[in-house]
Amino acid sequence: MTPATTTPEREAAPKRWAILGAGGISERFAGCLARVDDAQLLAVGSRRPESVAQFATRVGAIKAYGSYDELVDDDDIDIVYVGNDHVDHVPTALLCVERGRHLLVEKPLGVRRDDAERLFTAARDAGTFVMEAMWTRFLPALQAARRVARSGQLGRLVSAEFSFGAVVDPHKSPRIFDPWRAGGALLDRGIYPISMAHMLLGPATQVVHASSRIRDGIDLETTATVRHGEVLVHYRAACDTSVPNTATLIGERARLTIPAVLIRPERFMIRTSDGTEQTHEHPLDGHGFEHEIRAVHEALDNGWLEHPDWKHADTLDTHAVMDEIRRRTGLRFPFEPNEPRGTEQLRAPE
Repeated sequence: MTPATTTPEREAAPKRWAILGAGGISERFAGCLARVDDAQLLAVGSRRPESVAQFATRVGAIKAYGSYDELVDDDDIDIVYVGNDHVDHVPTALLCVERGRHLLVEKPLGVRRDDAERLFTAARDAGTFVMEAMWTRFLPALQAARRVARSGQLGRLVSAEFSFGAVVDPHKSPRIFDPWRAGGALLDRGIYPISMAHMLLGPATQVVHASSRIRDGIDLETTATVRHGEVLVHYRAACDTSVPNTATLIGERARLTIPAVLIRPERFMIRTSDGTEQTHEHPLDGHGFEHEIRAVHEALDNGWLEHPDWKHADTLDTHAVMDEIRRRTGLRFPFEPNEPRGTEQLRAPE
């Protein structure tokens, strides 16, 4: 198979999407896809042929495939969204790359940095676009917060705090509590604060400290202190307890606060040292996935193999941080032959 290409005629036509995986995240993604004018949900695929037809009906897909192989062989498909379990992301994505399909892969793209790097290398060799579905990266409020953080308006940044988590019902979301599916707070919840800190402050340069409450092979809560250059950042993620779900950047002249819910902000506040406070409003249109979908379309229309706002190197940076946190806390999944590599994967300070 040759890679799907974008011609002027294809640019004018709707981008034809397929979804692999029929869980809750895929259904939510399909709903957002329907809100993007130049997107069409052509097909869905699942390893459960007995239920994929019902899923296709619910989300409005034209075709339903009872196997991944059948779907990726459909040459009418422009882009595949991979929305299955964490452990299946890279193997499924590699199958798509072999057939020349462009890809948006649910976060975390890989369980480990090595997995993500293997996929990116294969995609570059095949000439296919691939991006981790870190949808928060494209939200208007966070794009605006990044501009403020990097403008100097807050003064020299000295520290920051990011937290995301809530009580998760294990009966409704069993995968989060399953070590064989790479469950736990860090990979499912902690990736948001880690990615957001990277977006606002640049890549992490040192993991100073990390600790986890581990039970039955998964982390119920993880905290970490990480340096992003000169900025000391505190992360907290949990799946069995409530946390503030906010972020704060502290500078010498002002602080910027992103209120709850952290991953879907529509505003942020700036409070200066003299007590003056401004609120910056950035309402969302829809759930929020719509913005990353449009970013994928932008990349394909321009012939990019990665999006400049969320590059392969950015995904590798955040995976390196998670690897180092897991190495320090001793969190190793039962299918892993050895512990994750750690500190040597972080970028050297610039």
